Amino acid sequence: MTTNNEQQEGEQNDRDEYDNRTFRYKLVKNIFLFLSRVFMGMYLEISGPTLLDLRDRVGVNYEEISRVLVAKSVGYFISSVFGGFLVDKLKGHVDLLISLGCFMGAVGTAIIPWSPSMPFMGVMFHLQGLGEGIIDVGGDNLVIRMWGDKAAAPIHSLYFAFVGGERTLSKFLFAFATDGPLKFTKDNATILNTVFWASFTAGRGLAMLAAKFVGPRILLIVELIMNLIVAIVLLTLGYRFAIVMWIFTALQGACLAPLFPSGIAWLNIYLKVTGMALAVFYIGASFGGMAFQWVTGYLFQNYGPMSWLYIILVYAIAVNIIFWAMQVIAWKFGTVIIRKNSLKEIAANDKLNYPLSNPRKDADLGDDDDGWKEAIIQTDHCRL
Repeated sequence: MTTNNEQQEGEQNDRDEYDNRTFRYKLVKNIFLFLSRVFMGMYLEISGPTLLDLRDRVGVNYEEISRVLVAKSVGYFISSVFGGFLVDKLKGHVDLLISLGCFMGAVGTAIIPWSPSMPFMGVMFHLQGLGEGIIDVGGDNLVIRMWGDKAAAPIHSLYFAFVGGERTLSKFLFAFATDGPLKFTKDNATILNTVFWASFTAGRGLAMLAAKFVGPRILLIVELIMNLIVAIVLLTLGYRFAIVMWIFTALQGACLAPLFPSGIAWLNIYLKVTGMALAVFYIGASFGGMAFQWVTGYLFQNYGPMSWLYIILVYAIAVNIIFWAMQVIAWKFGTVIIRKNSLKEIAANDKLNYPLSNPRKDADLGDDDDGWKEAIIQTDHCRL
């Protein structure tokens, strides 16, 4: 007869095997999501260093070319709204939605350089934005569902090469370098743009590692303060001295990179982040993208390149104020939700063919493990 110890040991072995298979599955899926963001970052941000060429191709000025960037933000807004709804309704088919988003982005990117007019180019940028919103909402929803309260580091990994609201800096960096007071050559401006994105990637990597040891709130505070400091230095010294521009552009990339994923990780502390919750988050990002890019294009054309540095400072001040306002509200009225995905939910949502019919495993998991386990505790008793 099987002794109690042998039975318990068998149950533990079954659970360990299942946990290992689940972890491997989640890791592989996270890698593919990461690669989708890498390629999305490439095709979205290529419009920055090529902005002058796109402007010249259709014969418009900075203010007018900024409108095609706004068209992309409009597409992002639309797909964020409907993408959040679809992600919640089609939980077992989110991978298919993300594939559709990648296809839409690829088509738009391939056709943009051949656009014969600004309206046609705007439609292609709009198609890019539609795909971007689907990938963002679907990818973040998958990661949060898979990793639960350990989602901070995986979310940072998804944004290794792409981010939202700071597009004003990346899109007009090349234009400021060539047309601004320092008058960089196109070659040097290209190198400066490369330095920005290299440091941006490094900043994401460091933040991903830090997120395993430091709470999202602390990370976000440090990132916000550093962004404000860098913006002030760029405005006061960056346009005067090339060396300052080089160094602080690199620092700006490293400090700016983790802001968006850190914001989502911070949100995940207080809310059960569904597809619609992420949609609201990305709708805000799309409005920010529309407003800042349109305003930047208008000011850049009518008041000169220096207006770009003032917009960066306004952005840094605004995000600091908004964060602290939300944090005070969270301290005063909020609660912290601690989540843990059950093995059954992961298998059900992602259609895994794991041996859930094992009687010992089913008996051990029980009905109480279905869905989310939630414990709500007061914020002043939790380390964030």
